[in-house]
Amino acid sequence: MAHKEIISILLLFLAAQLLGLFVGATLVQQAQIYPEFESLDVAPAGSESAASALLFIVYILVGAALLLLLMKFYKGMFLFKLLEAGIVFTASNIVFYITLLALGAPYYFELSLVLAAGLAAAKFFLPQLKNAAAIIASAGVGAIFGFSLDPLPAIAFMVGLSLYDIWAVFGTKHMIVMARELGGRNLAFSVGAESIEKVRVPVPMSPKEIRMGTPQKFKEETRKSSLELGTGDIAIPLMLAVSASKTGSLLAPFAIIAASTLALYFVLWYVLEKHAFLPALPPLSAAAIMALALVKLAGL
Repeated sequence: MAHKEIISILLLFLAAQLLGLFVGATLVQQAQIYPEFESLDVAPAGSESAASALLFIVYILVGAALLLLLMKFYKGMFLFKLLEAGIVFTASNIVFYITLLALGAPYYFELSLVLAAGLAAAKFFLPQLKNAAAIIASAGVGAIFGFSLDPLPAIAFMVGLSLYDIWAVFGTKHMIVMARELGGRNLAFSVGAESIEKVRVPVPMSPKEIRMGTPQKFKEETRKSSLELGTGDIAIPLMLAVSASKTGSLLAPFAIIAASTLALYFVLWYVLEKHAFLPALPPLSAAAIMALALVKLAGL
């Protein structure tokens, strides 16, 4: 039986994947009709170039280094919340903009700005909106990266990030430091779930009670368990799903989402059972890439 927190994380992951796929696929479709949507392409060297994947990895390495320096020398909250607000506003604006456009809403551009600013401001003052903000922001990031990269550069980006993830967790271990620091600040850079349950545990017995055959006594204890999943682990598989939608395959994006969700289940189960810290991106990326390869081999 799956733990409640595993189910919660999987549902949050799926919500971000489906929302992001809708946004990304709509963006791909609209770009074919309106060339001005190509301005949303963030690939520095073109969508078909592996150099774009390499440059994205360099940007992430630089960003991680700057973030580590900030965490080392700044112990406050305000700058982190400002950073969070900027990311949530930018990423969620993409989601609101494309969704309102698809729905045919009037003044969709202006309204998307208002909604994105409202979400960023609400999360700034209401920490309980962490999961909602993280889901919407992850959907926006995954959609725009998938729109910007063709499948092969997207795969190269995933592989490079997965190798970095392994090095950052098992090598330098700075990813663990970042996860704990950011998680402790309750920022929308991850989604989280926790469960609290009461369990019966045996009360220690004295040697005399054991000799006399005294019945075992039990007491109730409250146990709490929690799980966190980084927004990067959500956005990157989504990126490949959106990128695969550019090939015209209807099955590939959903196969990628299904495979990465299954891989995530086993990662979360292992983390919870073994109380270990694992990089989630490598198994999720491997599952997503294999799913795309199988679909392509089948000619679907």
